[in-house]
Amino acid sequence: MPQRERRYEPRERSRIVNLERAILRDRLQKEQEEKDRIEIRARLDIWDDDESDELFYVDRCVSLLFVNILIFKAKFSGLAGTI
Repeated sequence: MPQRERRYEPRERSRIVNLERAILRDRLQKEQEEKDRIEIRARLDIWDDDESDELFYVDRCVSLLFVNILIFKAKFSGLAGTI
């Protein structure tokens, strides 16, 4: 019996350590998700698309302006059929 215990004991210790590590990882992940949820909720409460300086909106405005300028130039240069 002692030989059998010696053979299984390290395996069981390793399994327990891995299980505890997985439990800790899950708990930390849930805590991080809750922090992210609170942060996003706070950001959305004060969100204003018109006054935003987020890159998505800034880049989008510049891109739309550039496209509109190209369309305007194409219309008045006789290339309207190409765009």
